[in-house]
Amino acid sequence: MESGIYTLTTIDENGVPLASFPFQIDDGGVPLGLPKTGDTGNLPYALLTAIMAGALIGAMALRRKKETEEE
Repeated sequence: MESGIYTLTTIDENGVPLASFPFQIDDGGVPLGLPKTGDTGNLPYALLTAIMAGALIGAMALRRKKETEEE
């Protein structure tokens, strides 16, 4: 920490700390809407693939069950 004069500022519960800065913060480029995250374009294909894989695993399980019952 640099040497200098430091003071303690007490802020009440509802107060907002105010300071004088040598610069101005520009909020013009900040988007105010909801952020757009993720891409749902491939979601139907992923669901279809998961359903088909589950059906294939289920069919294989039934086939093995029938083979063990025949023995």
